[in-house]
Amino acid sequence: MVDGAGPLTTRAAAWLRRDPTRAALALGVALLTGAAVAAMGARALPELARQAIRTYIGERRVAHPPADLAPEVHDRAALFVTLLTPAGELRGCIGSLEPTTDNLATETIDRAIAAATADPRFAPVTAAEVPGLTIEVSILTPPEAVDSIDALDPRRYGVVVEDGGRRGVLLPALAGIDDADRQVAVARRKAGIPPGQQVRLSRFEVVKYRSTGRSD
Repeated sequence: MVDGAGPLTTRAAAWLRRDPTRAALALGVALLTGAAVAAMGARALPELARQAIRTYIGERRVAHPPADLAPEVHDRAALFVTLLTPAGELRGCIGSLEPTTDNLATETIDRAIAAATADPRFAPVTAAEVPGLTIEVSILTPPEAVDSIDALDPRRYGVVVEDGGRRGVLLPALAGIDDADRQVAVARRKAGIPPGQQVRLSRFEVVKYRSTGRSD
């Protein structure tokens, strides 16, 4: 851990490019400034999420994104932030199908705080938990409607199941979701749509960035 904030050295920036997850954890959140995000691009988003959660829990304020963003982080896109315990259990997950803020950095900050403090399935994350969380940021492609469940593949595609005002969303590549029937059934249950009810189906892909928490 390196104490204090400031510009990244050339050596540190090169390390961030070569091995971003290990470097971000070793250098510490204090160094995750605009230079780090510029060096890592979207790969920095999980540690930006961790910083946002730590700031909100500790100081009750919303962190500002770095001013010097990489070009790809200026993009607007929908995303989900998923929090996992050191044992791999879900600790929070919040996202949306449409972007609601100006860029990926602000979207990540907003969703990270919500996942840590406003997921109704869990008690709020505590400050002591933050370093050990594994954090995933899943950036979504726009959903596309499909005519049949045969067009789904839970390893590749997430799914949106809709009926009137009810909507269930499930990310791809989830443990225990091995086929499209199971994927749609779980999404139905999340939305409160009974089995047999006719629904509209959409699919989407994600680009996932992950940062594993410290184990000490």
